[in-house]
Amino acid sequence: ASALEIIQKAPGIIIDRDDNISVKGRTGVVVMIDGKPTQLSAADLGGMLRNMNATTIAQIEVITSPSAKYEAAGNSGIINIKTRKIKNAGFNGSFTAGTGYAKDALYNSGLNLNYQKGKFNFFGNYNYGRTNQFLGIGVNRTVVHNEQATLFDQYGETTGLNDNSSWK
Repeated sequence: ASALEIIQKAPGIIIDRDDNISVKGRTGVVVMIDGKPTQLSAADLGGMLRNMNATTIAQIEVITSPSAKYEAAGNSGIINIKTRKIKNAGFNGSFTAGTGYAKDALYNSGLNLNYQKGKFNFFGNYNYGRTNQFLGIGVNRTVVHNEQATLFDQYGETTGLNDNSSWK
């Protein structure tokens, strides 16, 4: 699963099709990663979260009524994503991959590397994801005016390719 899928399952959080996040119906939510606010547009943030593998997440905090500590961040709500920190000494890492199929194939992968010696810890991660989105809308409507019926039958499709990568 991706970070976006995990956040969508949290109670009170709604993500619309344009990747705008609302908490308890309030928009303008600040998304933080490891306590630092992201300065991304809704589309870029959605791409990054869609791309971030769920295994890199240790905890997700949803703050619906931010305290004075977060006053500059706004009061609509805060989502803080805490990433996993590898605590083993030496060099270690992990690789994750996932795939799925809806109308088209989708997949994601991630690489986490860590080197720790004494007080020093160097780490990095890279995530990549690719999804094809499809939206089909059908409208059938009958309008009756002066005993005459007019039938409207419409159908539209929208597709989009999301090709995202992120690193830290």
